Amino acid sequence: MDAALRDTALRDTAPRGTADGDVAGTDRPAAQSDAEVALPDRGTAVGGWVESSSAGELRLRLEGDREAPEVGPGDAAEVSWRGPDTRRVAPARITAVEGSTWVLALTGPGAPSQRRQAVRALVVVPVTARRGESGVAGETVDLSESGARVFLRARPPVAVGGTMTLAVALDDGELALPAQVLRSEERGARTLVSLRFVTPGEREQDRLRRRVFRALREQSARAAGR
Repeated sequence: MDAALRDTALRDTAPRGTADGDVAGTDRPAAQSDAEVALPDRGTAVGGWVESSSAGELRLRLEGDREAPEVGPGDAAEVSWRGPDTRRVAPARITAVEGSTWVLALTGPGAPSQRRQAVRALVVVPVTARRGESGVAGETVDLSESGARVFLRARPPVAVGGTMTLAVALDDGELALPAQVLRSEERGARTLVSLRFVTPGEREQDRLRRRVFRALREQSARAAGR
């Protein structure tokens, strides 16, 4: 086989949809996976489902029935996704908005994420706030991988600024995390408490993220069935 034919054969057996070493999952989110888009100028982020992914274009269908931020072509964005080993992020710009689908072009390579905006969803699951032998039952109002708002049946076992353990009942079992109390407000017989999870690990974040995205998908399905 001469050099030209050999080069053609090698190109034909290379992974499709890649260019200049581009690898789905590492340099960009893979198709048919969850991803998040942060809008640095707005201080917010939205979650979505990657409909298609190539080196030149990313199509993300927004999930959930909350109102999406108004965006337009040229707006700066930051895409984050779960890579093979760690969370990854890449700069991007929005090139088109087609209803609930955003079309984006990545403007730089993917890299391990150091800081990200957590997506929050309305999620109601049982929780228990614990400090030593004391425990107060309740349920979440909303949830993200960085924190939660919860309704407790009594005052939390620590004051604002203190840290306690929040045990959250997830689909795959209980998840207990250290959580700092940011705000506490009595609402009749219950107390609304805002919490920040203290340095959750990657596995803990993944479990929370899966529950959040499930809630967003359920909200999207309900909205579509109206």
